[in-house]
Order: sequence, then structure tokens, then C-alpha cells
Amino acid sequence: MNFLFYLAILLVYLSSGEILPSLAKKLKQKQSSPLLELIDKEVHNILEKSKDEWLVLFYDSDFPASNILINAWKRMAIMLENEDYLINIGTVDLRQNNTSAFSRLKLYRFPCAIVIKGGFYYNYTGTLDYYSIMNLVKNQTYYSYTQIPVPPPFGYIDLAKLFVKALTSDNFETRMYLLALGAIIIFSILVWCRCLFYRTKEEEEEELKELKDLKED
Repeated sequence: MNFLFYLAILLVYLSSGEILPSLAKKLKQKQSSPLLELIDKEVHNILEKSKDEWLVLFYDSDFPASNILINAWKRMAIMLENEDYLINIGTVDLRQNNTSAFSRLKLYRFPCAIVIKGGFYYNYTGTLDYYSIMNLVKNQTYYSYTQIPVPPPFGYIDLAKLFVKALTSDNFETRMYLLALGAIIIFSILVWCRCLFYRTKEEEEEELKELKDLKED
């Protein structure tokens, strides 16, 4: 988990409202590589900006059966692309990415799959094998699941919670990165306040000097 992804989330919210360039590039290459490997900020971008239908798998690459699962999804993605199904298939490796999109969607177990469509998502709770997912897409059986509105983007309080969660994680490198980032932010605020104080003091001294000159006149 890399703390830089938390900063990337903010960039998504401040973006112009378009699909991220990295995601647009992957979509252009979809014909040659139908199973799209997504990163966390791209999932946020899909939730907020994409008008396409998406099937997204969240998984952990450290799990022993992950390779079997991904290979099955690659076969499925190729088959659906060849049959011209209008759906994008993506995967998110929670081991390599932070979990903010996973948390935003209130997902708790993985591997798991969701279908994103028209501002809503469907939390698929069935099996994730090749035939089950093919049936899910071809027969649109995800409509039998609860239609859930896509949650709004995280606010500053939510981002602070994610920051604390990452800070208390078992990953030593992540904790050190975040502590360094926090120290830099605090130092920058202190420097800004100090500069502001001295600037104000100088202005006050200038005003006092002007008043003194006026009295002397």
C-alpha cells in the first residue's frame, strides 16, 4: 500500500470531470488486453465519471488461488470481448493498491465482484468461476441483487480516517511514509504561520510609523 495513492484520490476529486488519462489509455488497448488491471484512483473515477457498464473484481494477489481466479477472468474477458458484449472487465489487486474504493463501496470480504452501471452498483455474492461470471454477464443476473447507489466521494473526515487506518497498518514502510508526510505538512503549516506572523508584525510597525508621522505633522 503506497501513501501516494491517498494523494491521488484528492487529484481525482479536483479533476476536470473527465475520465483519467491512464484509464482512457487502458480502454483504448482493451481489444488486445480485455481484462483491465485497475488502480484505486481509477475505480473512484469509474464510479464518478464513467457512463459504461463495468464488472470489477477485488482480490488479493497473495492468496494461493489468485492465479487460478485471474486466469479464469482473463478467459472470460477475452470471450466477452470477442462476442462484442458492451461491458468493461477490470480487476483491483488489494495487495498492490490501497483500499479506499473498496471501503467507499462498503465491501468487507474479498475476493468479490461488483457490477457498476448508471450511478448504481450490484454487489455480486455468487461464485467467481468462469461459468458463473459468464452467466452473470450474459443473462444479466446481477439485476436480481440489490441496486445500491454509488456512495458520494470521500470528504476530508473520511480521508483522515483512511490516513489513520494506513498509519496503524502492519506495513512498516507505509507507516514511515505517512509519518514523514505528516511531519512535512505540520512543518509547512508552522512555517506558513511564522511567515504570516512576521508579515503582520511588519505591517503593524508600518502603521504605527505612519500614525507617528501624522501626529508629528
